[in-house]
Amino acid sequence: IAHAEFTATTIDDGAAITFRLKTGDLIIGEPREVKELKRLVIDLEPETEASQNTDVTVNYYVDRGTTAFGMGTVNLAEDLTLLTAEVPVPTDQPTEMRSVAFELVNSQANAPLTLYRMWFEYEPRLQP
Repeated sequence: IAHAEFTATTIDDGAAITFRLKTGDLIIGEPREVKELKRLVIDLEPETEASQNTDVTVNYYVDRGTTAFGMGTVNLAEDLTLLTAEVPVPTDQPTEMRSVAFELVNSQANAPLTLYRMWFEYEPRLQP
């Protein structure tokens, strides 16, 4: 992912700090070609302690829009070594796009997050 925006509240008063990572708008292939978003795959570090119970919310934005479409959550307690989460696009959300941006959000206390990589799958849409 070529560009990412990171925003976080940095006051450590013991309360949860919101972590939000949003990519830039990603345009793959021909910019005018409509594509169908299929899924996002994310490699994350799992929790170091079972008591953390860390959930990461996954959202996406289409065509430089400002509306976040939810893809669900990923719980980091599901693996012991490397967590690879495959997050499909919900069938009741928009899937056609020319560009897409992804966002990972966590607002829990004591919930470290390590992102190794993420990629997405899409299919070109045939135009009449």
